[in-house]
Amino acid sequence: MPSPHWVSLTQSAPTFQNDLGSVQIVDGRALPILSRLSVKRVVLARRAIREPQWNVNANQLAYVVRGQVLVSMLGDGNEFSSFVVDEGQMYTSGPGRFITSRISVTPRPRSSSLSAVSVPSTSRCATASPP
Repeated sequence: MPSPHWVSLTQSAPTFQNDLGSVQIVDGRALPILSRLSVKRVVLARRAIREPQWNVNANQLAYVVRGQVLVSMLGDGNEFSSFVVDEGQMYTSGPGRFITSRISVTPRPRSSSLSAVSVPSTSRCATASPP
């Protein structure tokens, strides 16, 4: 019988998976305490890119578990940011920002893939990806 107090993010069924990576999500359906939150695990293969996304109504906190990621973010007006995040580091994104991430162009021998965990501030986060 499932516990209302814990769940394995790495053992949850992927919501997306192919040769370039996978996405796993845990929310309030699997862990009731997350009624207004969700946790997303993204794994990318070397040279893969995460599809651009737009968090319409949520803040997001992301933690890089393994690898190095190049994050590009477009905000209000002409505000643009591009930065590298190493394993063990975090970055945030506010609502209304358009975000994409990929393995950094600087190869690191021990990091053939990226593993990151992100926590949007609401499980009803309106996220849009371009067609």
